Amino acid sequence: MGEVTLKVAAEHSKAFKLAALAEIGKDAEWVTSAQEETARSLGDEYRRGHELADVRASARSLGQVIAITEQLFAAPDGEAVDVRGDASQLAHTAETMARDIITPQLKDETIEGPFDTEAVENISALTSALGWATGEAARLHAVATAQLRAARAVDPRAVAH
Repeated sequence: MGEVTLKVAAEHSKAFKLAALAEIGKDAEWVTSAQEETARSLGDEYRRGHELADVRASARSLGQVIAITEQLFAAPDGEAVDVRGDASQLAHTAETMARDIITPQLKDETIEGPFDTEAVENISALTSALGWATGEAARLHAVATAQLRAARAVDPRAVAH
């Protein structure tokens, strides 16, 4: 739908970059999977039309996350960056940061005790990053939903990208 700007604080920029790279991998897999399903749908024009729509949507999503990643990597390491992109794609990237980047690190950090001062500082930083990522994901999904509702008020055939 529409683009928004997400301010990624310096302390979250590395994890968000890693999440964007992970999203590229996921979206590339979706493009390949949708392409393979389209090939299997030959002879079934109705199904093929739906499969081609999946290829198009997956490719669009891949392009969006690549554009987000380019912005992230254009910024100097360790600095805050304003990232402009599709609200839904930014939400997915924040979810990936929470689920695939921060949560495993938090698990590794808390697997054994006793916790020394350094461990507590690391745990605190990771829980802060987890809170930011999940909060931004929820906020951005709400923005994307509102954008879709507004678009459907004008054109009931509008779809999310």
